[in-house]
Amino acid sequence: MEKTAKKPNQNDTEKPAPARAKRFPDISEIVSEIRGKLVSKGTYSANLESAIFVAATNYLALLHIQRDVARGAKTYYIMTDANGNKIPKIRPEYAKLPDITTSAMKALRGLGLTLDTLIATDDDPLDKLMNNVASADED
Repeated sequence: MEKTAKKPNQNDTEKPAPARAKRFPDISEIVSEIRGKLVSKGTYSANLESAIFVAATNYLALLHIQRDVARGAKTYYIMTDANGNKIPKIRPEYAKLPDITTSAMKALRGLGLTLDTLIATDDDPLDKLMNNVASADED
């Protein structure tokens, strides 16, 4: 009984296709999303537009930094000073993450929103509960 070599299958030699990147929202989409959340809560006012824009820009900056961190780069890089000494430095995206997160949370909190309510779907149980409480308060 003679063994034959297995012919390579296309699936064996091909690398799996990389996961398709999610489309990044632009600032106008985030502004619309925040405005929509405020309208649905009944707290929207045209006077809030500048605060909405500040919250949207902070949230967009947070999304960009989270994407950079998720790419898995090292948290530091090596810098060489004028004397040839190697100095480890934290990457800017990691250094900025706590500040940007705090800024985004404060900006949203000022509008009565949180990061969780901003990314919640229409059938989110917490969002439904908050809407029920808000409608009960109106009665």
